[in-house]
Amino acid sequence: MPWYIILPGTAGPTPLMFSLAGPRRGRAGAEGAWAAMTVSEPDQHGKEVYDRALLLGRKRDEVLALWEVQQYGQDSFGDPDYVSIYGLKPRDWYARGVRIAGRTAVECTRDRLAGLIGRDVAARARTVVAASSLVVDLFAGSGNTAYWIKRRVGASRAIGF
Repeated sequence: MPWYIILPGTAGPTPLMFSLAGPRRGRAGAEGAWAAMTVSEPDQHGKEVYDRALLLGRKRDEVLALWEVQQYGQDSFGDPDYVSIYGLKPRDWYARGVRIAGRTAVECTRDRLAGLIGRDVAARARTVVAASSLVVDLFAGSGNTAYWIKRRVGASRAIGF
């Protein structure tokens, strides 16, 4: 997955590119259904388990309630605040009006990882001299990775597609 930092005043039209792409395991099949790989099972109390299979299956395009986001974090990672984005815990971003679909809860880059990516990109960007910078994320999704790269690089703007 490439991220581009466009630094005005650099030689030529080529942006600085930093890629964290690597091999992926468990790619979706031809029909693109991650959920077909596993099936959510009720827990011992008959309660539906909020896991990857459920959120990429029938709840894929549903906007999740706060309790569902927290339940996913609890059931899958033992942490109701697992889906922390934009520097906020779920209850805080939810209170500000942020809403996410099931697929976004699973696929977003949460704060802890996005902050590390942002730190590494900023370290690379510091090797190029520029007056200002613009972060462009071609695969923005939730936009959280672009948010953290912008913060760490000190960019004036971030644009996601």
